[in-house]
Order: sequence, then structure tokens, then C-alpha cells
Amino acid sequence: MVITGQVMYNILAEDDEHRLGISFTRITKEDRQSILQFVKMGD
Repeated sequence: MVITGQVMYNILAEDDEHRLGISFTRITKEDRQSILQFVKMGD
């Protein structure tokens, strides 16, 4: 995958981990679908 995006927020979480919010500015439909499927698996 080659995706272009911009970090919108970076929040420090537990155990020195970070939560990132990314706005994708250049992404193919196929890559978008792959990411959506990955996120749904975490539910």
C-alpha cells in the first residue's frame, strides 16, 4: 500500500502508546476497502 495522509491528532495513551487520527489525502478504493475490513476485524 502507498497512501498519502496527514496526522490530525496524536494522543498519548497507556504504556507509552499513541493514538493517531489520520486524514487520508490520496488512497485507492481498494486500499480504502482493505483498511475498512481491518478496522472491522477489531470490533
